[in-house]
This record gives sequence, C-alpha cells and structure tokens, in this order.
Amino acid sequence: RTGAKINDDIWVTGTIGESSIGLKIKQKKIKINNIDKKYFLQKYLFPRHSSIGNKIINHVSSAIDISDGFYGDLENLIIEKNIGASIYSNLIPFSHKTKKLIRKKVVNFDYLLSAGDDYELIFTANSKKCLMIKQLAKNNNIKITKVGRITQKKGIYLDKKKIKIINKSFQHFF
Repeated sequence: RTGAKINDDIWVTGTIGESSIGLKIKQKKIKINNIDKKYFLQKYLFPRHSSIGNKIINHVSSAIDISDGFYGDLENLIIEKNIGASIYSNLIPFSHKTKKLIRKKVVNFDYLLSAGDDYELIFTANSKKCLMIKQLAKNNNIKITKVGRITQKKGIYLDKKKIKIINKSFQHFF
C-alpha cells in the first residue's frame, strides 16, 4: 500500500459504482427498470473480486482493493507518503448501464466514487510497465483502465480540482 511513487500511473480494474447502485435499489432509494435492477442487485449481492492481483504483483508499486470507495482507498495509497493523485473523470471506468444512470441524474458521479464494496483494485505502477500490465490484463480477460497519475502535489485532484475527503468519502471541491 505504501509503494506509490511520483509519476506512477494509477490504474483501476473492472468498473466502479455498480455495487453501490445495487445497495440503493435494495434500500428503495432509487427505482430503475427491472432488467437493470437485476444487474445492479447482482453486483451488490454477489460481488466478484478482481483476479489479476497475483499476476501483477511484480509489476506494481502499490495496490489496494476498493472496499471503502475509490476516493477513500486511493487516499490510503498516498496519504502516508505525502503525495497526491491526479485523476481524470472521463477515464473512470463505469459500465454502460452506470453511465446511463449518471446521465439521467439517477445517481451522482461523486457518490459512486465515494461508495464502497466494488472489490476492484486500484494500483500504481511505473509508466514503463504500461504495456506489460495491459498485456497481462488482455491475457487474463480482465478490464483495466489507467485513470491518472501520482503527483508531488498533496491531495486528490479530479480534473485538476482538489477534492476534500472527510471520513473516506467525497464531500466537496475547495
């Protein structure tokens, strides 16, 4: 968890936010069509853990599973080293179904990055490992996405705007 270095790439496996949408459906806080409802409930009730961890271990500088939310777990990778992370919202891996709910304002983008139980991985790696990591993902049929870079500037920045994290969840820009 503490090996991230300045200029390392930040990667995410799979897609983000689906389990939290399933939880909101189960709590009856959002309503969507039955086909999508079943999809998101399945993601919440029967989460799948990313299986690439043991295959990339020798190629990454740090890694953590996304159990406390993307923002909270990313913060865990950088906080002890007093470094930062620059993330680009257009690179965050959301499923087509999740993107549709964001567009329709059924769910909030920032909520999805704060919610937990995705059980995907956030990891960092030297940019020289990019092709190796992509090849391992392809060989193992695992979706991975490069979402940003480790920076010297402390904190987490989304599209160059610093976010404030309180209790491991997104609060607001400042």
